[in-house]
This record gives sequence, structure tokens and C-alpha cells, in this order.
Amino acid sequence: MTEQEIAKYKEQLRLRKLGVAIYELQTILGQKISATEKTQQAKKYYQKIDNAIKNEEVILDLMHKITGEKINVEEYKTPVKTQPIPIRKNQAILDELLQSEETKQPPKPQTQNPPITEIPQPIASNSFPITTYLSIRDIHKEDDETFFKKGRNKAVSNSIFVIHQTSNTEATFETCKEIKTNFFNSFYRSLSGFVFAFEVVGSPSFEDDKVETLEKGKLTKKNDYWKVTQKAKIQFKKEEE
Repeated sequence: MTEQEIAKYKEQLRLRKLGVAIYELQTILGQKISATEKTQQAKKYYQKIDNAIKNEEVILDLMHKITGEKINVEEYKTPVKTQPIPIRKNQAILDELLQSEETKQPPKPQTQNPPITEIPQPIASNSFPITTYLSIRDIHKEDDETFFKKGRNKAVSNSIFVIHQTSNTEATFETCKEIKTNFFNSFYRSLSGFVFAFEVVGSPSFEDDKVETLEKGKLTKKNDYWKVTQKAKIQFKKEEE
């Protein structure tokens, strides 16, 4: 390791310590405690700061904001004993530390070939319909629009919506016929978040424990999501015993 590389590592280490010190002092400054407590905490922390950054202007400025006192720079200067570094002996350690610091820096822009975009192949006509299942969280918001996500190929315990894909770009959707009780309650409480997709027929009641799709909704494909072009009509009811 050359002297230039060692100097670069030391500077990176100093900047890292400076960033930590700024964060700690800003945290103290922003606390909702008395000015006296802030001053005590700041002075106590300042004594622990590395001498290499203790007299940085940004540190002194933060200390002045917290304590209201101007710090005498000379008061905190202490001689730093320098010792020759046995380069050969510590080269592996310094190399490792330098590499770890460099990996934390933003990556340099590199000239790369544009990524190869896989062009989706048209699905054979005899593969439709394709049925997928969605949970209450499988929605995507973009700008002022809300979309359904792709969903899963198999129904799971939290499945609430079902999409029946009829072509590469079109599909219908409805509520799952066997919604588990706890997820039915979640859907019922979150109705206001699904006005983009469902039109409720009649007046829901807190006694209802079942939802039925009276008329399926319609979807069209937009990028990787499904856009609602016609709302589904649903009705809440109490399951007959």
C-alpha cells in the first residue's frame, strides 16, 4: 500500500467520523429537553469526539447552537503522537479497511450495454382462461389511478379477489367465493379503498358475513398491472345457516 493510498484511507475515515458526530449533535439539538440538559449532553459528547474532527467548523457551529457558548479551539487541541506504520505488516488490514470504506461510496457511473429486454411471447389461445388469486394488499397505486397486481396461480388463505384472464390484454374479476372470516372482515373495513373496482348493491350490515359477486368486473392490461374498465357489482349478506 502506497503512502497516497494510506492518506486516502485516513481521509475517508475522518469524514466518516465527522458524519457520525454531526448526526449525534443534531440529535441532541432536536431533543425536547431543557437547554441545560442539552448543554450537558453536548459537552459530554464533545469530549469524546476525535481530535481530528473536533475543531471542524460545522462541529463548532452545532456546539454554539446547543450551548450558546463559543468554544475556544485551542482549549481542546491536544498533540497527536504519530508513529510510523509498519506498512508490510499492516498492509492486508489497511487494504481490507480501505476496500470496505470504498464500497460505501456511491458507485461510479459505468458505460454498459443497454439491458436486454425480454419480449413477452404471445400466449397460445388454448391456454385461456388463466385464473389468479389476489389478497387485499395486491393493489398498486400510480399517480391518481389504482390497479390490481398480477396475483398468484393458487388460492391461499388470504385470497379475496379472483382474476380470470381471457386474452393477453383482457380479463374479468370477482370476489373469492370462500373468503376466510378474518379476511372478509378486513375487506369489509377497507371498502373505501376499493371504490375503484367494486360497486356495492344494497346496504351492508355489520351482521353480514358473506360477499357475493352479482356481476363480474372487467380489466385491461396496462404494463404489468390490471386496470379496471368496468366495476364489479357485489352484495354483502348474512350466510344462511
